[in-house]
Amino acid sequence: MGADSGGNGRVETYNAEGWVLVGIGANINGDGFVKTRNAEGMPLATVGAGPNGDGIVAIGNAEGKMVALIGANSESDGFVETLNAEGEVLAKMGTDPNGQGRVTIINAEGEAVAGMGADSNGNGIVFP
Repeated sequence: MGADSGGNGRVETYNAEGWVLVGIGANINGDGFVKTRNAEGMPLATVGAGPNGDGIVAIGNAEGKMVALIGANSESDGFVETLNAEGEVLAKMGTDPNGQGRVTIINAEGEAVAGMGADSNGNGIVFP
């Protein structure tokens, strides 16, 4: 137990090799977080607050690279994103500006290539 250089409280647990496996505390904005790591110290999951103060969950793979995000966007709507090992978003699920559900698939060049959702009348649509 202790505090970081900014005075935010922190509790950490370590394995026999000295790697932090679980951390609970407050970030620089004063928001709470929980962070877990694997036996090699690679980040696996973080639960806390995003930049706008809404909740966010980040999931990492065994190499510590973020591969999924679940949270709330700047409009406080929910979203899910999956990423490849290079950190590129490949699929998104969330809410469009009209408050309708939307799923978008993104290719390796970062272009939206397929999707489905609802139009302003609530009818299902498929779009390129």
